[in-house]
Order: sequence, then structure tokens, then C-alpha cells
Amino acid sequence: MNIKIIILSIFAALFGVFMFIYGGYDDSPGGQLMGLIAFIIGIVGLIKSKKKIILGTAIILVIAEAGVVFNFFNNKIQTINESDDHINSTYINKEGGYSFEYPKEWNAEANKYNPKNALFGPGATNESGYGGVEFIGTLSSGQSLKDFVKEFNSRVESGSVSETEAEINEQNAVISILPKASMEPTEIKSVSFEKNGRVFNMYLMYKTDFAKYPEDKQRLDAFNKIISTFKIFDLPSIKVLSPKGGESWAKGQKVKITWSAPDSVESVNIRLEISGNPDSQNFNAAIVSNTLNTGSYEWTVQELYAEVWGITDLPASEKYLVIIEDSKENSVYDKSDGVFGIH
Repeated sequence: MNIKIIILSIFAALFGVFMFIYGGYDDSPGGQLMGLIAFIIGIVGLIKSKKKIILGTAIILVIAEAGVVFNFFNNKIQTINESDDHINSTYINKEGGYSFEYPKEWNAEANKYNPKNALFGPGATNESGYGGVEFIGTLSSGQSLKDFVKEFNSRVESGSVSETEAEINEQNAVISILPKASMEPTEIKSVSFEKNGRVFNMYLMYKTDFAKYPEDKQRLDAFNKIISTFKIFDLPSIKVLSPKGGESWAKGQKVKITWSAPDSVESVNIRLEISGNPDSQNFNAAIVSNTLNTGSYEWTVQELYAEVWGITDLPASEKYLVIIEDSKENSVYDKSDGVFGIH
């Protein structure tokens, strides 16, 4: 048989193997069919040569090529899949002041009932999700994040199993594991982050029987990656300029309360607090609500916008503080530098 025919037959067989495997990788039935036809033509040509050595050598070459080509495309597919795992979407919550990345096949939405909070997970909506982010408060003066989290967890179902301090993404954090009452063994992994006194809780609920619920293990693995991307960013700041502290105001007197705030703060709430009150939430008198951010407000001492817990008359005290907060984001606030009196 002509040596050229033999060479062409070997080439056809090798080309057929390549096209068949590539067609499978590229999801091309036509390419696979072309490869199969070329392979058959090549093998038939070699058989007709009636040279067993040539046929055996060709078969070895075909098998070797098949292994090399299959391994190449298999590694290519694995590399692409691994790259896809790192293609995340970014969620930014401007009202809460934080962001995080999440798997592109998940959803992340602002909570319908509190826009500064978020819900996330496969199929998450603005009303439900496997996990989420909540603003849970601000640290008191001198309070540690761990103590704050312990107190918070004590009010959640069965309390936490553990609280572990960590630093994540250059932020103070406490990791908690909380058991949850359920028909199936269930836990909540909670990571509390703090920056400038503001505390956010990122959490995920999952069933612990991973052999029975492998999808819960996958969600937990994804959550552990999300944690490392969570970032609290600085919100606009407010500064109370007056009263500074030491003033003495008489009931019925007209006084001017002043502050500074960026234009992004549209309106503010102004209220009074008595410093050192062991239950200050029982005295929280609002001077005005949703007033425009003009930088000043004239107030007739004693006139209150709202009375909370039955406060109808301001008690005489030398320990008053003025608090001014962003009407839309009450975690953005400032207090007067010192106490003053009202008589």
C-alpha cells in the first residue's frame, strides 16, 4: 500500500479522535460526528494496509493522543469552573453603610421592612432568605464587642454555644454559633462586625446533618467566603456645635441648637437625653423630627415634638444632652460635648 495512504490514514484517525473529544467539550454533535467519520476512515485505511506493525503503532498513537487531548480539555473545563466560583456579585447597602460579595447564583436584597438590613441566599427575596445582615446597635462607652455580642446572643433563642474574637477584613469581629429549635438539628452561624461603634450581624441558618442535606454544607462553605468580603464603610458624620455643655436654659427661653452635617444628610431628628440615667430609654424627649438639615434650629425650651413614656414636663436637671441624628439613618448621630442644665 502507498506510504502516503498510510500516513493519511494515521492522520485521519488522529484528527478524528481530536475532533470527537473537542466536539464533546464544545457541545458540538456535528464536530463529534465529523471526528467519528474521520477516525473510521483512518482505521479502515490502516486495516487495508495489512501491515500489523503499522496498525498496532497507529492504535497506540491514537490511544496516547486520546489521553493527552482528554486530559487537556478536562483541565481546561476544571480551570473555567474554578474561575466561575470566584466570579461574585457585589451588594452595597448605602442606608446601612456596608457591602459584601456573594455567589453570582445567589440573590441579595434590602430587607423590605428595614432597608438598612439585607437578606441573601439562593432564591432570596426582600422578605426571606437563608441568611442576612442586621444592624444590631452601637457600643456603649468602654464596652467591648465581645460583651456586646454576648448580651445580644443571650436574648436570641437558646443563646450561643461560643463567641470567638477575630479580625476579619481589618475589622473587629466576633463569631458565634447558635443552636436553633427545629425539627432537624439546625444552627445559626453569626459573625458580628464593628467599626466606629456600629455593630452589624451577618448570619446564616443551616441544617447540621450535611450527609442528608449537602446543599446546606454548600451554603455554609459559600457563607464562610462571604464573611471575608464584608466591609463597613463610613457614613456621613454629624457634629453637634451647640449646646457645647455648661449652659443653663430656662423653660420658655428661646435657644439656638446648631450642628454641622454634609449635604447627603437631608433631614435630622433632635432630642434630649439625661446623662447617667440608668434607664435612659425611659426618658427620650424629641424636640423635633425630620427638620431640614439647615445647621440650626430655634427651640423654645419645654416645647416637645413628642413625649415618650409619659414625659409631658421636662424635669430640672444639670445633666441634659442634645442628640442630633440623621432622620433616615439613626446610627449616624452625635451628642453635645458636655452636659447642660434646664430649670
